[in-house]
Amino acid sequence: MNVLIADPDSEWSNKLKKFLSQNNISTETAQTGRDSQLKIYLQKFESVIIDADVKKQSIMEVLKYIKMNHPSTKVVLTFHDQARMDQLGFNKENMKKMGVTESFVKPFAEAAILRCFTGESEVAAWKEMSSAGKSTKEEEVKGADDDFSKVHVSTFVGNDVTVLNYYIQLGPGKYVKLFHQGESFKDQDLRDMIEKKKLEYLYFKKSDRRLYINFMNDFLNDASTKGTCVGNTGLKTYEQVIDQYMSEIYDSGINHDLVDEGMKVCASMFQLIQGNRSLKEVILSLGIEYPTAHRVSFLSAFFSVLISKNLEWANRRTTEYTAFGALLSSIGMIKIAPALKVKSFEDLSASEKLEYSLYPKHGAEILSQYHYIEEPVRQIVYQHRELADGNGYPNKLRASQIYPLARIVSVAVGFSEKIVSQDITILEALREFATDRANLAKYDSQFIRALIMGFTTKKNQQ
Repeated sequence: MNVLIADPDSEWSNKLKKFLSQNNISTETAQTGRDSQLKIYLQKFESVIIDADVKKQSIMEVLKYIKMNHPSTKVVLTFHDQARMDQLGFNKENMKKMGVTESFVKPFAEAAILRCFTGESEVAAWKEMSSAGKSTKEEEVKGADDDFSKVHVSTFVGNDVTVLNYYIQLGPGKYVKLFHQGESFKDQDLRDMIEKKKLEYLYFKKSDRRLYINFMNDFLNDASTKGTCVGNTGLKTYEQVIDQYMSEIYDSGINHDLVDEGMKVCASMFQLIQGNRSLKEVILSLGIEYPTAHRVSFLSAFFSVLISKNLEWANRRTTEYTAFGALLSSIGMIKIAPALKVKSFEDLSASEKLEYSLYPKHGAEILSQYHYIEEPVRQIVYQHRELADGNGYPNKLRASQIYPLARIVSVAVGFSEKIVSQDITILEALREFATDRANLAKYDSQFIRALIMGFTTKKNQQ
């Protein structure tokens, strides 16, 4: 890993450089904003640690340059003290918009910086959280609805300590903080509250969404390994986490930590499917009681794993790449006009179809900016809309010309879209999908068979 330290205090920079070097991290230093921008232009840095008071090029100019030209670079912003941070008007929300991954107020432990580079960022701070006792106070707050995310109460996972603040909504812009971060928590507390207040959803601030994803990912990984994440509620929990994950990507962009989180959820989904003895019943019970905004992404990833599970040549790593490619398959849609997204492809005009059909290419181009996203994932995103009969897009490739993992995702996406667009059960969709002769021409038959096997093999019915 190559890290740039940009700070006007050369003594501080050299001390940090020595510490990072002792931990096998290569470093360069710069004292001004201009020098740091030049070094970033001349060589590749995975991370930049930069002080807010760099001279000869303002911090805003340097941050803007990094975000526009090197969006995959992790940026750690440091401040001389809290007063300086407040004086400059920086806060968690606007730093995220400027591409800042982490921020620290001096002095801070050098090990805290190291955790940024080893994946232990602030979103994992819940692991060391200790209980501050039990609070019975319900605090009413006002805030824009766009600042909150919601999860269904049936998928809520507690901990001995509440890892973030949870709210209930009283009305537009009005919320009550129900569970306070750091307070002791018992499952019975939530059950009592659900019964008392007739709750359906819990809310948390979008600024805490990455913390939620990290916490839930750890829970799902542990539960899938132990075999305790089963049944319809288990799959619904995956769907809720993936919905929050995709929302975070669309709202904040891709970064290294989010890629790690995505691969992690795909790995635990693989473990869930591999180890579930009643998979058929679980899948068929996956209804639409509370559909999420990114339901197609969740279903596409899930069915990609299911298909891969029934292919002799697909190993665990291949399956995880396939699921992650399915999750990100629609990322290029952010470059498509909003008016086209609400229409079915068949209803588009010729010129609109041409524009729409470029979204896989846009997606691959977006992912190409991030060196830590593996090539198989990019190829899946680029080719997942190609069809065996040559009538797909964007390049009208035929059968063997299409990347094999993209052909898996093509089936998974097509099947998932049928479920969501027609608002039908999975079993109804399977009957129609498997008996549609047009699908035999569009999709590779081995992958359709592998999908069907997920519902019919004795192994899955045990």
